[in-house]
Amino acid sequence: MGTMKRALLCDLGNVVLFFSHERMWEQLGQVCGWDANRLRETCAEAGVLRRLELGRMSSEDFRRWLEGLTGKRLDPDTLRQAAGDIFTPNEPMVALLKELKGRGVRLLVLSNTCAPHIEFIERNFDVLDLFDDHLYSYRVGVAKPDARIYREALSRLQMPAEDCCYVDDVSDYVAAASFQGIDGVVYGGVETLRSELAARGMLA
Repeated sequence: MGTMKRALLCDLGNVVLFFSHERMWEQLGQVCGWDANRLRETCAEAGVLRRLELGRMSSEDFRRWLEGLTGKRLDPDTLRQAAGDIFTPNEPMVALLKELKGRGVRLLVLSNTCAPHIEFIERNFDVLDLFDDHLYSYRVGVAKPDARIYREALSRLQMPAEDCCYVDDVSDYVAAASFQGIDGVVYGGVETLRSELAARGMLA
């Protein structure tokens, strides 16, 4: 595992915050007056989620696209709530992040996400305040597992890869980080992660 790690790069969804895409499609379907499965499939065929994650479609663009699809006028606030109200804080993980921050570990959130989701999280939770920097795919135009997003994370931290550890629930994204020299852990629960971080000198 090499040197003691001084920074944690951390995924957001299903690590810091649990989420449910099923709930999102049900809520969006209700707002749009469409069957949830039909709406999900139509969005997938049009590549809507990918465009949102890469910053090629804004929240307003998404609303207009849905209005064109459904022929309905959609209230922006109602739509934002339907798209974003899918998150629940992983409280043990939040507590662990606070502990790491108290020990002087630099924290950077690294997430494939979109504006509607981050806007909702920022309005409703304060967990993002724990991080020293926030690297979101829609803001930089690249997404995991693209090597460029990991390099951007290291650039923002101004640390060498060997000083950093990355945690994600998607093993392919952890593997992609390792190709950039970043030690990685596949998230499998807070207690397991705590042991992994302790082995890297980040916890007592």
